[in-house]
Amino acid sequence: MIPVTPVTSLELLPYTATLEQRSDAWASVPEEERKRRAARACMEFDSEALWSLTEAYLYLFGAKGARVSKHTLRTYKRSVLELVLYSQSGHLSLLKASKEQGARYLRSLETRLKPSSVGVRLAGARLLYRALEWAGLEGKSPLGSVKAAGDPVSKWDKRRPYTEEELGKLLALEDPQAVRAVLLGAHAGLRISEALALEWKDIDLEGRTLIVRAGKGGKRRSVPISNSLTRSLRAARLLELPRPLEGSLSTVRRRMQGACAFAGVSYLGYHALRHSAGTRLYRESGDLETVARLLGHSSLETTRIYAKWSEDSVRSRLGSW
Repeated sequence: MIPVTPVTSLELLPYTATLEQRSDAWASVPEEERKRRAARACMEFDSEALWSLTEAYLYLFGAKGARVSKHTLRTYKRSVLELVLYSQSGHLSLLKASKEQGARYLRSLETRLKPSSVGVRLAGARLLYRALEWAGLEGKSPLGSVKAAGDPVSKWDKRRPYTEEELGKLLALEDPQAVRAVLLGAHAGLRISEALALEWKDIDLEGRTLIVRAGKGGKRRSVPISNSLTRSLRAARLLELPRPLEGSLSTVRRRMQGACAFAGVSYLGYHALRHSAGTRLYRESGDLETVARLLGHSSLETTRIYAKWSEDSVRSRLGSW
């Protein structure tokens, strides 16, 4: 199996034009010209051209349309670039790939990526083939019928939350930025991207609420904030910090890793803070809908994982009686 160097840079999108303008470069040309350009891009392994075609298709025909997030675009672009890179090895033809070639590509992903990342790469690759079909290039996607191997790790084992004891250690640290990052995840239930996108105009300290303006899927929601988070945000406001949480995705993750190491807590990732919020709220309310509203879930099935963790907590407590 041919090893492929993964595309890891997050700085993948040159925003020299608006999404509408970039998409128009493909949408406004005659069908035959679009087909010719797409075929040429495939033959020349022109990853930038193939991404721009995919982006245009996503903008015009995707479920989110103009509201597709920058994070989604970065994720899909990484997937498209990686597929094109693999195709240059000669083991997959972009124009006339067989399902066997598609299966080999999928297995190559499974040898080096987590199941969740494999799913993302597969979705991006399939999107490219839908874009090629829109451009007029005939032929079935080699990835249309292939299926990724099942994840041997159960959903609840992958989503272990920080315990109350672990959170107590993190919140006792003397690093206000780290503490505020923990509170935004473990009390407000924010994703790391939502926490970083917060602006002071989104926060009502008197009313003790904050607004997530662009959650997952572009959804907006109102989130009540705890006393601890309110105090932390007031302190940051008094210091006239530009934003409630400063830094980038990588800097916040590094800060969390450092905080966990200093506090003697196993680092489970930032998202585990959100799991802690959901688990605690379900344990105290017993209401999945309440948890779903806090976390911005569109389906209660997504929220049921927190009931599982709460049941485990109850079981462990009963065991000590």
